[in-house]
Amino acid sequence: MKIKKISTGERCVVQLSHSQMLFNDMDCQILTIRDISAQQNLEIAEQKNNLLHLLTSSVSHEQMTPIKCIITFAT
Repeated sequence: MKIKKISTGERCVVQLSHSQMLFNDMDCQILTIRDISAQQNLEIAEQKNNLLHLLTSSVSHEQMTPIKCIITFAT
């Protein structure tokens, strides 16, 4: 089976798969077309979410250290 991804712009991404098989002693070819745009958009959204989580966790940690020092010396 051969699988090929074709991009037809940013809105639609399709996946073509081609296979051959025997059916009643005849050679048959099957071509399947799947729209994988939603799946690709979901993967991109998950990557952005992971990066945002990493950024906010590191920034909040870097801000808490000086704040704790200020609170310690103020009390």
